[in-house]
Amino acid sequence: MNILFHTTAAIGLIATLNSTQDKELSTAKMITVGIVSFAIGVVSHGALDYIPHCYPINSKVDIILGALIIGVLTLMSRPRYRLIVGLTFIGCIFPDLIDLSPQILNKYIGTSLPIQDKVFPWHWERYSGSIFTDDCRTSALNHSLLLLVVAAVCILNKESLLHLFQIKKPL
Repeated sequence: MNILFHTTAAIGLIATLNSTQDKELSTAKMITVGIVSFAIGVVSHGALDYIPHCYPINSKVDIILGALIIGVLTLMSRPRYRLIVGLTFIGCIFPDLIDLSPQILNKYIGTSLPIQDKVFPWHWERYSGSIFTDDCRTSALNHSLLLLVVAAVCILNKESLLHLFQIKKPL
């Protein structure tokens, strides 16, 4: 899946996993929540890559917008929660950073990094849900469902997100 869809999933995970009800979390607890969020992000990446999908977004645009969203939302979060927010985002794109970065850097920057075998099984042809035909209807449905679920999660966790990102409640 495109990075933007993994980033979208990260937003849903951030809304779900980060209970901001306990505003007095210790530093150790914040680190633990960050590590767990990272791990769940990696697992969510695998689940999304396993389901049938096409790549509707140009890879250059995808990488730039994904990085921009990750950077802006991490910086917009309260300093106390930045580690959790950042680790959740990184976890959701980590498998692509490990398995696909050399090819992407070689293609767009002209480096000649060695290409290794993929580490994550959902990037192996056997377990990948990548669709390489012109029929992307199933993919469009799966992408739409992801967006709807994340929107619902954000609505249901609105108070938590408002606190996490220092946004004042509308009147």
